[in-house]
Amino acid sequence: MNPHRYAWGIAEGFPVALLVAVSTILGYIFSKEKRFPQINITVLLLLALWIQFFHTTFFSLNPQNSFSQLIEINKILIMSLITLSLIYSKIRFEILFFVVSISIGLLGLKGGIWVLSGGKGMVWGPGQSFLADNNDFALALNMILPMLFFQAKNVTYKWFKLFLYTLFIFSIISIIFTFSRGGFLGLITVLLLIMMKTRRSKYIILVFIITITGYLSAPQKYIDRILTIETSTSEETADGSVRGRFNAWHFAFNLALDHPFTGGGFDTFTPELFIKYAPDPYDFHDAHSIFFEILAEQGFIGLFLFLALLSSTYILLHRIRIIAMQNTHMLWMVDYTKMFQISLLAYIVNGLTLGRAYFDLQYYLIIGTLILNNIINLYFLKNNNISVEYTEVEESTTSF
Repeated sequence: MNPHRYAWGIAEGFPVALLVAVSTILGYIFSKEKRFPQINITVLLLLALWIQFFHTTFFSLNPQNSFSQLIEINKILIMSLITLSLIYSKIRFEILFFVVSISIGLLGLKGGIWVLSGGKGMVWGPGQSFLADNNDFALALNMILPMLFFQAKNVTYKWFKLFLYTLFIFSIISIIFTFSRGGFLGLITVLLLIMMKTRRSKYIILVFIITITGYLSAPQKYIDRILTIETSTSEETADGSVRGRFNAWHFAFNLALDHPFTGGGFDTFTPELFIKYAPDPYDFHDAHSIFFEILAEQGFIGLFLFLALLSSTYILLHRIRIIAMQNTHMLWMVDYTKMFQISLLAYIVNGLTLGRAYFDLQYYLIIGTLILNNIINLYFLKNNNISVEYTEVEESTTSF
């Protein structure tokens, strides 16, 4: 959420995340509650991709910037694995993802209120953060829309249900007014998938009304911008940013051909390398695609591991849902598997035109999937009379 970015003076740059991380790590070291998660193909793929990050950084074409990027991704992955080790019960899992969805949803609420109160221009995320750019902010909001929707559908308290639906609706308004074309495609994908995975007519009608309202409320300049998603390569008709994307994608492919096993390392989209590998050497652009970003920076091996990790996560979610539907104690997991799958697809669709291959929210989806799998394994271990240490918190069935 980065709430301190809306403050002033020393508070704006205060290292909140660092203090929380250090406190959590110290607590983790001395905690007796931590568990080592079960090793499966998804965990192995995540670890293999992490090793590839170290490998490509060692051979980086931009070593100084690459090393600083490695530090940032290490922070994300270390905290993700600690989370996987500490969250192993329903109540902890639900609290974790309520915090994730509400944190970003409140930013969507802020943006939506600003739009409806007469604000002009684009909606942006908090400055100096992963969400600062309008495209990145749209991506994050698209990824938490399924969480807000399914959480609202299942909570008990009416006031909490209303609160989550409010965040859901205002986040849609914020996405529309980020003026992000990738965000628009992601929003359409998310809403259609929610409609497909929700069989109750009242929810389908709700999503339909929100979609129509959003379209009717969009300004003409927004419609004009969305219509430029065309991919014509004609010099007269092609949008400049579209040409720039194709140039960046050709750059990524050419660089990967030259360095198939190591890529160029983190932060390899530089003007100096564009001169060597891009078809138009002076039309410098960012990756504008999670897949071409991975291809250029991590090589073909990195791209394979990245795609395999996403695929493995999606398949594992399907497997968890099948198991959960056959056991009354696990039915609560069914909607979580649906919302994670939609969020993952939102990330993929939005990421087709956005370079956010190392976005921390995608790793929460992967870790959340592994947590669900671990909870299932712990349940079966317990009910097969295998010695598994459970605390009172773990047994809790408390529901919001």
